[in-house]
Amino acid sequence: MHLNRSSLLAVLVFAWLSSAHGHILGKSFVVYEVTDEHLDQVDLYDGTVGEWEALMGPPSLRARPDWVHPANFYDTGAIVTPYSVSDGDWRVWLAWHRSTSRIYVAMERRDDAYVDSEGEDISDASKGDAISFMIDGDHSGGEYSFHPHLTSDVCCESDEEYRLANESQAQLYWAVADPPGVGSIAAGGEWINKSPFSEVGGAVMGNTTTLEFYVTAFDSLVWDSPDRSVRSVFSAGMVIGFELEVLDYDEPVESPLVLQIAKQANPWRFAERFVDGVLLPSGTPQTVVVDSTWGGLKAGFRP
Repeated sequence: MHLNRSSLLAVLVFAWLSSAHGHILGKSFVVYEVTDEHLDQVDLYDGTVGEWEALMGPPSLRARPDWVHPANFYDTGAIVTPYSVSDGDWRVWLAWHRSTSRIYVAMERRDDAYVDSEGEDISDASKGDAISFMIDGDHSGGEYSFHPHLTSDVCCESDEEYRLANESQAQLYWAVADPPGVGSIAAGGEWINKSPFSEVGGAVMGNTTTLEFYVTAFDSLVWDSPDRSVRSVFSAGMVIGFELEVLDYDEPVESPLVLQIAKQANPWRFAERFVDGVLLPSGTPQTVVVDSTWGGLKAGFRP
């Protein structure tokens, strides 16, 4: 489907107005639709984002100095890695797939010293150069991460209630490039962290790190039952919530540089602190740009 300028503007206006209750106003970004035909051209394991650039044009996100989080969750009190274009810069393409409820993320980042978490599985991802990607497929917001050591007005009275509620309405996925890994560390990782629900490829070549993966968005994730879990239903024009957090360690520095789009406290716990992703349909002109404000979105249209 190819939309003309007026039709596309109408779609985005509706999406913008529909998003007013869920997440941080004024921060909205493009998520392009990929079709089955497009995915035939994608290789998650090729170590390059060239096919994403060819399919979608400019990236959905580019690192910005004002996204550096000044007081991040991972700060140990040691000197924090500084941001620079040569070390910490990155580009990200975001895409959505209609029938599978998947969100695709392709990242190319400059990193003069890739630091491996040296962990045995994805639960150790935050100890090295990694990204966390949070997704709220129905844009409902609210508290979504529950643990016995956290006080909550919403949940819970038993271990089973914690397992059922934790990351049910929104999900947090970690991803690393080398060795490639992606997944949730919440209950249910035994099946969520495998195809057809998630998959990853990555490569580190010199000072360039490439990471390509997809994850699945759920409106209701039942940790022990993929059959009872309810995937998000995506359609062109709708708005989802998401957050991207990029960690960059430089040895021997113990605290990473963290770039976070929303720059809100505890997005790993509260989905209303995500930013908005506007789902654009396949065939949308690649000259459409969503910056970080509605004014930026309108200004991105070209005749």
